[in-house]
Amino acid sequence: MIILRSLQTCVKLNGVSRRTLSFGDLFVQKIHCFRSLGVRNELLHGVAGGEEKNNYKHDSHSNNRHDRKESLQEKCLKNGFTFAFLGISLESFFGKKDEEKTLNQESPLILMIKEGIIAFHEKEYEKSEMLLHVALKAAQDLEDEQSVTYIFDILANLALQLGDHRKAEELFRSVLQRHAAAGGDVYGNVFVALSLKLAQCYLARGAVEEAIRGYHYCIAAQKEKVTSDEGADEDTRVLYAMSLEQYARLLHSIGRYELARTHLQEALGVCVSINGPHHLQTAVLKNDIGSLYAQEKRYQEAAEEIEEAIAAVRRVISNEAGEVAQGNPPAPRKLNVIPDPRQPSAATNLATYLINLGTVELLRGRREAARRSCEEGVKLARGAGDGETQREAQSCLDAVKRAAKQAQEQAASV
Repeated sequence: MIILRSLQTCVKLNGVSRRTLSFGDLFVQKIHCFRSLGVRNELLHGVAGGEEKNNYKHDSHSNNRHDRKESLQEKCLKNGFTFAFLGISLESFFGKKDEEKTLNQESPLILMIKEGIIAFHEKEYEKSEMLLHVALKAAQDLEDEQSVTYIFDILANLALQLGDHRKAEELFRSVLQRHAAAGGDVYGNVFVALSLKLAQCYLARGAVEEAIRGYHYCIAAQKEKVTSDEGADEDTRVLYAMSLEQYARLLHSIGRYELARTHLQEALGVCVSINGPHHLQTAVLKNDIGSLYAQEKRYQEAAEEIEEAIAAVRRVISNEAGEVAQGNPPAPRKLNVIPDPRQPSAATNLATYLINLGTVELLRGRREAARRSCEEGVKLARGAGDGETQREAQSCLDAVKRAAKQAQEQAASV
């Protein structure tokens, strides 16, 4: 059974259960945060070009722009995150020159968009949507079509995260149409990224054939760019891997396990070329490939892939611990503009992979190895405070005990 979620995937394969991030969760095209946070040239901003519209009126809290900006900064610092746009970056929409122009101003429209994004991070969903709709109305009154398109994209991602796939589909269609009408490249990264999300919406409402056509388009568009240009930029390559990974999930859901694995292995190759072998996303894909091997009853290959996933996560955890021990504070979390509170930690991922390995070992008849893996999974899940993963690990241990009891009964009856 496969359960598609906005930013998190749950998969169960012959008892092999995993709960991991998708490739897209760890892909951030552009990071935008406040200038005062000291993060190089990366600013959160919402519109481009033109003089500041001082006559724009909004709520009474905006009368003192300095106080308002400080309030936004305090919220950002309090929550310990920087902003990463899940949708289209301003550079993609407006071009580098216009984007740089906006860095020198804080218009009320920009502040309104910031407030809307922060409200969503604080789980004030109605307030977030209200603020973004006010910003949308302002952009429409100003006849700023580029900003209108940009806000549509943010609203589409809000709807996608909240599970309103019909609404998200309509909004993504509007963004695609507006982008194409404005002369955007229909084979460019922006168009492909939007099409990829549209395919997710199709799949969520059961329109599998439409989703397949969407994924085929995304993969073909990105593959041509990657194979024809050895110096293809990182965004292009990552978007190619995202397309492969999401299509692989669809293939799994319809029982095309071998083809799904082939696509995941291609995505893994891209991931390793960008992130290296010891990275959380590398581990995610390794685990997924191992899960598919398990579905095909190729348990030796499954165990090898999952063991490599475990080794990668252990290296990540070790490196992070080393940084903290040296007195280096952890970097601010890079959250998507639409955060996912269910996003698992490295420890939770490790616990999940250990459970998967335990299940595979049990299927191979290696009960003692299965017990060790599941017991470690229980301890890690308990330490991470993840009750769901802890229950899965306990189920794995229970299965080991039942298998041992059954073996004893069979031996006694001989």
